Amino acid sequence: MNYLLFGHAGSANHGCEAIVRSTLKILGNNQYYLQSKHWEEDLNFELDELVTPVFLNEKEVRKNSPADLFFRAKARLGKLGYDELILKRVYKQALIKDSIALSVGGDNYCYTGIINELRAAIKALQTKEIPTVLWGCSVDRSHLDERTIEDLKSYRLITARESETIETLRSIGIEETVVPCTDPAFTLEKQEVGSANAFFEDGEVIGINVSDFMKYYNAYPDATFLNFKNLIDYILKETHYKIALIPHVRQPNNDDLVASRLLSKQFLSDRIWVVDGDLNCMELKYIISKCTLFVGCRTHSTIAAYSTCVPTLVVGYSVKARGICKDIFGRTENLLTDARTFQSDHDLTNLFLSFREEAPDLKKRLIDFMPIYIQNAYPAGEAVKNLRTN
Repeated sequence: MNYLLFGHAGSANHGCEAIVRSTLKILGNNQYYLQSKHWEEDLNFELDELVTPVFLNEKEVRKNSPADLFFRAKARLGKLGYDELILKRVYKQALIKDSIALSVGGDNYCYTGIINELRAAIKALQTKEIPTVLWGCSVDRSHLDERTIEDLKSYRLITARESETIETLRSIGIEETVVPCTDPAFTLEKQEVGSANAFFEDGEVIGINVSDFMKYYNAYPDATFLNFKNLIDYILKETHYKIALIPHVRQPNNDDLVASRLLSKQFLSDRIWVVDGDLNCMELKYIISKCTLFVGCRTHSTIAAYSTCVPTLVVGYSVKARGICKDIFGRTENLLTDARTFQSDHDLTNLFLSFREEAPDLKKRLIDFMPIYIQNAYPAGEAVKNLRTN
């Protein structure tokens, strides 16, 4: 079977990397092609050992190049737009008979910036009669308009990773093509990081993932940073825990390491470790799994924690964060906070106090529930394979 994975944002976003790696695990031994926005990142994390690259040579379509002029002229004469024609050419190297195309950017329908590109991609694919799958997705109701709803209805299959998205899809008349599933990254394997073990040997560790991206969602200037600063100050002064600051996205202008280093510099404590190596998603999951407790902004950092039964407090705002937390615990109260609602610099610390008291019960819930929950990722793979016979 030939699978094209598209809508991938690059592996320095380790949530995206985790989705690709775990998708291959779920679908099994096949031929995979990956269309990536940042193939250089995928090479750095050795995805080329698992998939065949599909990429656009940007020099070929630079403004007024022969290819650019050719595509513009053809778009004026035909039914396909400029972007669709380019994508059609890009995908030509991957699309052969019996191919299935998976849109693997799980939250691409939670933001406005990527929707037009996705629209062009699915049109180019469906013109070739390639079945398209929206894979392991979340959908934000606030970003849906009539045209986007029609796009969603055009997918042959939608595997939805949490209940809020399933309800949203049902409310717009999309139900028969929807298969409920667990985010594929819950199945991701760990990869030992030997150099990290010493930090965990002589004491309990709280893992913290703080996203520099969260500054755009603050309730007031620097709300996220100040809340994490005060949380770390409390942990160092009032508890025995050490702290691992764990970046999970390392892309230009969207780099968790920026905030992690800035926080670390506020304290200069030997009880703080900033994880700044060039680690892949499996190695990061290993480090997160060693933590006693975890506080995280990035959804896939929290997935790494949940799936290894580490009690987790989420600083999130998205449909995916709310839906996954609710599906695991039946609630979000005291387990998830929205940075847009911070009222003071101590809100996160106050929430951490009640979260810490509840942590033993949360761990028991994860130990009991997680094996079944992780297995729920695999029916989505069976549904994709069944597209060949339908």
